[in-house]
Amino acid sequence: MLKSHLLGIMFSLMLMGCDAQNPVAAMADSPKPTTARASIAISMKDDGIYFSDKKVRLGGTLESWKAAISAPSRCTNAKVGAVLCIWDSLGLEVGTEDKQKTVEFVNIFISLPDDFTDPHTVHYSGLPPQAPFAGKLTFDGIVINKYTGFDEIRPKLNRNRYVHCGTLDCSTPQGKFSDEVLLFFHLKGTRKTDAIESIGFSLIDHSAK
Repeated sequence: MLKSHLLGIMFSLMLMGCDAQNPVAAMADSPKPTTARASIAISMKDDGIYFSDKKVRLGGTLESWKAAISAPSRCTNAKVGAVLCIWDSLGLEVGTEDKQKTVEFVNIFISLPDDFTDPHTVHYSGLPPQAPFAGKLTFDGIVINKYTGFDEIRPKLNRNRYVHCGTLDCSTPQGKFSDEVLLFFHLKGTRKTDAIESIGFSLIDHSAK
């Protein structure tokens, strides 16, 4: 079954449900969250994601991502099962599958959804990033920030990505980042002109075929 970038949010909520009384307890062996902005640029081009020119890939090990990003993160402590790591200073979450601990999905938050910042939401202090990405973000050479509308970048994206959205609802445009990775955008509304809230990537599950 094909997975969307909403997997990260669902994964967070699932973990929080296991420890709703103390959401922060779900995180272990990680440094305290920091609100400092790391001077890391993220570039997405061809079939790779680059953190300050260091290439990483979905399907690679979580440790290889940590080495490339080189910024403080906090991760769930799961000796058995999937792991989710959050980079609060980068608005980034990276999740693994549950056997080999290889990276299965990635979400980059350009702005945070309202339910992430609602203090009455149970998962507020737990897993989601505490701040959006505030550095330089480029996709196929196009600079993206919190004001960038989806219709501004769609015509400039590599046509082989086949990015598309619904006629009446364009809230979650999707396409292919590579032969192995799906690409998802999440907009702040349902129109093509709405700003991009987050960009997600997910490995294609070939076992479901």
